[in-house]
Amino acid sequence: MRGSTPLPRKKSRSLASQLIIVTFAVLVLVFAASLLVTRHFVGKVMLEHAQNDLGFLAHNKIHQIEIDMRKLEIQGKMLKELLALGTLDERELLSFIDNQFIENNQLRSVCIAQDPVVGKPPVLYQLLAGKTISKRMDGTDYQFMDWYQIPDLTNWEYWSEPWYDTYATGRILVSYSLPLQMAGNRGILRLDMPLESFQTVAQQVKIYKTGYAILLTNNGTIVTHPADSLLMNYTFFDLAEELGDPTLRDLGRKMCSGRTGFLQIPEQNKHPSSWYYYMPLQTNQWTLAIVVPEKELLADLKKLLWMLFFSELGAFTVICGGIYVSSLRLNHTLKPIVESFTRIGSGDFQTPLPELPHIRESEVLGEAVTAMQNALQKYVENIRLVTDEKNKILNEVIFASAIQRNLIPKNTGQPLSPDRISSFGILEPAGEIGGDLYDYFLLDQDTYCFAIADVAGKGIVAAMTMTMVTTLLRSIAPGQNQPELILKKVNTFLIENNLESNFVTIILGIIDLTTGRMTFANAGHVPLYIVNPARKLRKYSETHSTALGFLKNLKIGSEKVSLEPGDTIVVLTDGVTEAMSSNNDFFGYERLEAVLNSLSQTHPEITANAILTEVHAFSNQATHKDDISILAIEYLGNGTL
Repeated sequence: MRGSTPLPRKKSRSLASQLIIVTFAVLVLVFAASLLVTRHFVGKVMLEHAQNDLGFLAHNKIHQIEIDMRKLEIQGKMLKELLALGTLDERELLSFIDNQFIENNQLRSVCIAQDPVVGKPPVLYQLLAGKTISKRMDGTDYQFMDWYQIPDLTNWEYWSEPWYDTYATGRILVSYSLPLQMAGNRGILRLDMPLESFQTVAQQVKIYKTGYAILLTNNGTIVTHPADSLLMNYTFFDLAEELGDPTLRDLGRKMCSGRTGFLQIPEQNKHPSSWYYYMPLQTNQWTLAIVVPEKELLADLKKLLWMLFFSELGAFTVICGGIYVSSLRLNHTLKPIVESFTRIGSGDFQTPLPELPHIRESEVLGEAVTAMQNALQKYVENIRLVTDEKNKILNEVIFASAIQRNLIPKNTGQPLSPDRISSFGILEPAGEIGGDLYDYFLLDQDTYCFAIADVAGKGIVAAMTMTMVTTLLRSIAPGQNQPELILKKVNTFLIENNLESNFVTIILGIIDLTTGRMTFANAGHVPLYIVNPARKLRKYSETHSTALGFLKNLKIGSEKVSLEPGDTIVVLTDGVTEAMSSNNDFFGYERLEAVLNSLSQTHPEITANAILTEVHAFSNQATHKDDISILAIEYLGNGTL
């Protein structure tokens, strides 16, 4: 026998290195946890402060814008009341409007538009070169414009979206319109202010390094943005679609719905992760949003984390250095102790221990080692005795296994009427010996008997029971042609002898080789199969009694089957059907029947080996948990021409 190669010994580490590795692992975990906790809580506090600061800034800028808008609303309502009274002539009206231009430098123009039914064109008032002039807007379809149509239909004041005034100012305006009753006629009063008034306030927002403000109308049109190409040409939703960012689109919905919030937009398509603080204008429901990149918002947190990292790294270095020095000292003390233990481990149990340090732990260790030396000497002696006994038992088991295998037919050397019947059996015990059996023999020149059985349990007890059953069958079967009577005698034997493994499932059959008539009895065993040359499969799953050795007055029935030349009988034990795969699935009857249906030949040896091969493949050649027995018998005919 070739000697086995010893496994390479894993290189051990010194105590110093192990202490440093453990300390390093613990400190790294503590260090990482402290960084994560610091980042979480400090970051949360910084975000809360940033939210408050951005909210204060947004509120301040909105307040600036709304001062101008409310001033325009007040002027519009005053002028509406005067026009409704109808007491002003044209000169007085012009003078009043001129004063309004002087009081509010954001007011660019005033338009009085009556119902088109009246037939009078709107009158526009402007301040040009320090003088207020009026002119009629002949030929304009003003009744279809939002500044006129919406307040006319709703009978409510209205702030318009930005619109380009091609008729008078040539600028983008934001208009405040009011329903008007003048001289019994309906109309609309419109006061205009430039879009630049809104943009200037928003563009003044400078926060952190690159923070900026954007101003959106209530339908999402971008009024103010650092990118001039987006102004009045894009909505916020267009920008979200271009970037392919659904979170940006959701943010647009929230802003256009008049909400206030503080929201992070993750990095997307080279657009850096940013925080948005948004707040609506109460006057016209536009939204002012202040945008700050996250890296600028949390820049102080990043600095704090780096400071914490380097401070903990320094502390870590100092701690590891101290542990290393201490462990070297300990190694020097332990070196002679380790050498003594090494000699003890090599079998020199008489090795004296060196002088140990005068500390409590060392004294306990010395006492334990001395006790261990004594115990090891006794243990080695006991191991020697146990090994001798085990080898003796093993030799007996091997001898019993040889006897067991000699009791079953060898498949060769016993023709048993080869021109009329052919048999082949397989027995694979789960261990050295098992509790399965199969047997076949001639009762007389024209009568063939076969049996397959499974004894409850495993090991020597089951094997002894199997041996007795095999011997008993061969002694009582001759002269019998009824399998149920034979099984009753076996049952009586098992009951009377009160064996520990006295439960036996068995199929016993008797075949008249002249007529092909088979009578068999199934006592609690797995089904019997018959396969004809055309591969037609018959399954006999009915049992004729319970297992033997269980009930004293057991009633056993039988069944008769006519065999045709070429029919193959297949019987087996549950070690086949209950073989398990790595997924804990059973081989089962369906796979067994698929094997029998797929065979191209009916030779018993081919049939038995095909079943065993499929079982091994299914269980991935793993050691089966139960004994496996397979017996295949082909009826060839009565031997006459």
